[in-house]
Amino acid sequence: MKLVLHAGTHKTGTTSIQKALSDNRAWLRERGLIYPDGVGVYSPEVPLKRHHVFARSFTGIYPAKLTRAGQFLDSVRAQLESPRDVILLSTEEVYRHIEGYGDWQHFAEPDYWARREGYLRLLAKALQNFDVKVLLFFRERQSFARSLYAELVYRNKGTRWQGSPAEFVKQFYHWFEYEQQIAMFKAVFSNVCVSSYERATERGLVRTFFQIIQFPMPPNADQIWRRSTPQDIDVSNVELPASVIAAPAFLPPCSRPAATHSKLASRESTGRISTISSLARRAQRGMSHQERLKQVHWIARTMDEKFQVPGTRLRFGWDAIMGLIPGIGDALASVASLVIVHHAWRLGMPSFLLLRMLGNIGIDLILGIVPVAGDAFDLAWKANRKNVRLLERYATGACISPKPHVRHP
Repeated sequence: MKLVLHAGTHKTGTTSIQKALSDNRAWLRERGLIYPDGVGVYSPEVPLKRHHVFARSFTGIYPAKLTRAGQFLDSVRAQLESPRDVILLSTEEVYRHIEGYGDWQHFAEPDYWARREGYLRLLAKALQNFDVKVLLFFRERQSFARSLYAELVYRNKGTRWQGSPAEFVKQFYHWFEYEQQIAMFKAVFSNVCVSSYERATERGLVRTFFQIIQFPMPPNADQIWRRSTPQDIDVSNVELPASVIAAPAFLPPCSRPAATHSKLASRESTGRISTISSLARRAQRGMSHQERLKQVHWIARTMDEKFQVPGTRLRFGWDAIMGLIPGIGDALASVASLVIVHHAWRLGMPSFLLLRMLGNIGIDLILGIVPVAGDAFDLAWKANRKNVRLLERYATGACISPKPHVRHP
């Protein structure tokens, strides 16, 4: 059972990501991604938009909350319909909590790291029956400190930060020790993926998130939600120590950005990485979204644009060459084109778009049979390229399906 735990961190667009997930819960569920709503466990009717209440259970303060967390996981497990389904939990509060306390007043105490490890190990114990991947985004430290300070100052009176900027830095200092935080996650969880918030926002935060977990982004889901913090909050005096600011860069892209859904690392029961060959592993799990997209691009390029007429911009591929074979050439080329349709079907493309793809292939096949004129038509029509563009538009939300579909391999 595969589970992705999106643990923030704070101030890295988590609200926008969680809104995209909760607003499109049914759409994602049809594609094999379960974003649990907690109805019946944490809420009688109102679905959870994020899983903060689950994260709070592992401070260990209230045993009843641990029991409730177990019931929540049982209810999530019952929703699995296929071995390839993936559960996704999203809560930045996993980054903040420590064992034994419920809020930030004790973050500066000497036993912080021991309590931090205690919290994560209690969480890991609850998730021990899942194949867990932890996903973390980190923001440039100084920017994170100032954004967090502004939010705490703007809070409701009961939880508002009332100390000085210097006291704030001292209180939350461990939050900015990214290297130690990552090391703690890796000591508890075997699969931890770290990404840069700044680099993600350059490419589109929500879009990048779905690329990392390797699921299609729901249509029109890349909206960014921004907190309405007053602009007159002075954050200029929030300065982290030079020793923290000067820490070496540690945020490469995820070492396994495609590791979700069918591509989460397969592990033996002992926790060691399986030594099964890559081809055998692929046969066991099927192809990932990324592998399918890579193959359809290769087919389209090979069949439609493999070669170039010297001195011109005209390109052609094996589709045009095979069309020269009387009788069976066009039929053989169409078989390769149908592979693209198959991958589109596996990726959840709706029926009306699949029919358009088949129509493009049909036109290519029927008109390609005509001698001479058909061969010329093949050079211009390029059905494979047309179908790949349709698939790309669907994957990015440009094609809106009246009803989503999914097929599990």
